[in-house]
Amino acid sequence: MRIFSLSPIVLVIGLAAMSMNTSGAMIALSLIGFAAIILIVLLAATVVITAEVERLDARAIE
Repeated sequence: MRIFSLSPIVLVIGLAAMSMNTSGAMIALSLIGFAAIILIVLLAATVVITAEVERLDARAIE
């Protein structure tokens, strides 16, 4: 859950860079995109791990 608290910081840094100049805007967009990719990967990993744990629990109960 720590990534969720970091994403607003990344957005703020991106907006600050964007207000400076156009190359700052490119940096900001890449930061935001990078943060989004990390979030998607973490969510996917969480879903896979949760499904795996539930499957193992079901096997242990049997």
